[in-house]
Amino acid sequence: MKILWFSDWLIPTGLSKVSRYLIQGLRKDFEIAVMTPYMAGSPLILDGLLIFPMLRFDRTLFLSALERFDPDLVIAYISHFIPPYNEISPLVKEYGAKLLWYVPVEYDEVSPSFCFPLIGANLIATPTHAGKRVLEEFIPEDFIHVVPHGVDRSIYKPHNPKPKPQPLSDLFVFGFVGKNNFRKDLPALIEAFARLSPEAKEKSCLYLHTPKKSTAGEVVYWPLQWLIVKNGLEAKVLAPENLTMWEGVEEEKMGEIYGMMDCLVHATMGEGFCLPVLEAMACGIPVIASKNTSLPEVVEDAGILVECDPEPWFTREGWVHHRTRISALRDAMELVFRDEELRGRLARRGLERASEFTWEKACEEMKKAIEKAMKHHRLGRLRVKNAEGVLSA
Repeated sequence: MKILWFSDWLIPTGLSKVSRYLIQGLRKDFEIAVMTPYMAGSPLILDGLLIFPMLRFDRTLFLSALERFDPDLVIAYISHFIPPYNEISPLVKEYGAKLLWYVPVEYDEVSPSFCFPLIGANLIATPTHAGKRVLEEFIPEDFIHVVPHGVDRSIYKPHNPKPKPQPLSDLFVFGFVGKNNFRKDLPALIEAFARLSPEAKEKSCLYLHTPKKSTAGEVVYWPLQWLIVKNGLEAKVLAPENLTMWEGVEEEKMGEIYGMMDCLVHATMGEGFCLPVLEAMACGIPVIASKNTSLPEVVEDAGILVECDPEPWFTREGWVHHRTRISALRDAMELVFRDEELRGRLARRGLERASEFTWEKACEEMKKAIEKAMKHHRLGRLRVKNAEGVLSA
């Protein structure tokens, strides 16, 4: 059976990382080729895989790759609602291959516009049951399959002693790992750190492993330098100078970066799964995270989940975020700083929780999703729960 996998491939985080692990596990059972954006040139063999580069999405190039590789199934793991990726479903249907969308749901609620591009798919996979519940507002349950992510515990593991560089050796390090984009609530995190007690702030620092600005075209990013200066934290907040979303850090190095932290704080408005939280737990790092979207499901009782504002924050598409309460985030950070016994409990429980997520399990669930997709008819319309009538594209 032949699968054409469409996703980011070169970026060292997020979709690319998940794609690489899943494809590595699936290759022994399927013939796989990869089509990837942000990469120019002719088709080539890379790591034994046939790669179809596509600097920008192009209908002609997409159909040409389908004709050359002739897949039985296309797996699309990309921002499906962003033009022109929202054209993938009709193109695959036109070609005649089956289609499996792998969709992270990064919102507490979505509108039909989020789901319309999925019409024509044979199955939708999503990384969490929280995401599945959101999709079920519009898509029948039998079209949705949960395929969680995993963590490589040969890389993400506890470090003893902590690999802290000299300037941080005597400080308690609160850390954050993630892209600098609108969903990451970096203003709340910086404000919460600024509100710590004088003792806690004097004896700690905040390390933001994120680009100071986005390098992804028109993506909205936070002005970190201004937020730091505004809160008088120039000497207390550290961030890599030259980090970009295109030039990330090798995973072995990332394991060391988590290892130097005393606590990971992930303030966010929404996550489809959140690998940094899982990777930090696998490193034995206590975790504080926002209590929204997928995070309660991933963290469970292995970290501190911070309450969010009940009032929704709507995107222009009508999708719903819930922002982290800054006072609650500050209280959680202060508590973890002061309570060594609590840190030990969270570290132990985090290791236990992380052990439940493996790439082997993820690959087995993806195989089940592939089997379902090959047998399933295409999604033809969206039905809205608790509403009469049918929404159709």
